[in-house]
Amino acid sequence: MSKQSFPKAEHLKSKKGIDELFLKRQSVKAFPIRLMYHQNAEQTHKVGFVVPKRLIRLAVNRNKIKRQLREAYRTQKQEIQELSHQDMMFVLIGKKPLSFQETEACVLKCLTKLKEKADEKENNN
Repeated sequence: MSKQSFPKAEHLKSKKGIDELFLKRQSVKAFPIRLMYHQNAEQTHKVGFVVPKRLIRLAVNRNKIKRQLREAYRTQKQEIQELSHQDMMFVLIGKKPLSFQETEACVLKCLTKLKEKADEKENNN
């Protein structure tokens, strides 16, 4: 059984890493979540979560959604363990609040699409 943790070493925090991600990004979408990603040179996947203030006004609700996204990623990250290391950012793009089950399904769909794109890219090379 794989370890389902989300240590600080996997958090995408550096300004340089975030700026690079937004400049060189590729993305997959499972409405209302967009997963932006690009390959990094480190030995781990680095992940960040964004809930825009213009979509969700109350900080309490934004933080709840980010907690749900982190938990959904933590439980589903075994889907992408065999991929090359990526910087990833989960961004909420819908205004409607989601239940945890809906959030988990969207995160799983994004990670599955990411895996499919990586497999497709390997097959082309």
